[in-house]
Amino acid sequence: MGERDDILGRGEYAESTLDQWRNRALAAEAELERARTWKAEALEVMAGLQEVGQALGLALGQRITGRVAVDAALDLRNQVERLQAGHQSARSCPSTSGPGPCLNTTPHDAPRGCVHHSTSGVPDRHQKGDDE
Repeated sequence: MGERDDILGRGEYAESTLDQWRNRALAAEAELERARTWKAEALEVMAGLQEVGQALGLALGQRITGRVAVDAALDLRNQVERLQAGHQSARSCPSTSGPGPCLNTTPHDAPRGCVHHSTSGVPDRHQKGDDE
């Protein structure tokens, strides 16, 4: 009976070892699936970040995170704010010295500094005291 018990013991050991390897294989398979999912999501994010980099005017290969990207985004924001402020200034200019609204985007005392489209299509500057 000793040999039989020895064989049964080895069989149980082999079965146990096989179960352990199956569990490890299942865990590895699950880990692989998580890695594949992460990679797919990361590729989508990277594509989106490349679009952001292009919108910020950053060169291909330049980091789109960190100080460079922040500076580029702030530059764009400042440009928008300047354009919006200029638009407000143009709408608030009371000058009627030319056709259409004043196009000068910087604050000024009308009519000095006003810029209007002339009928020739060339902007017409009206400066107080100009004889032209």
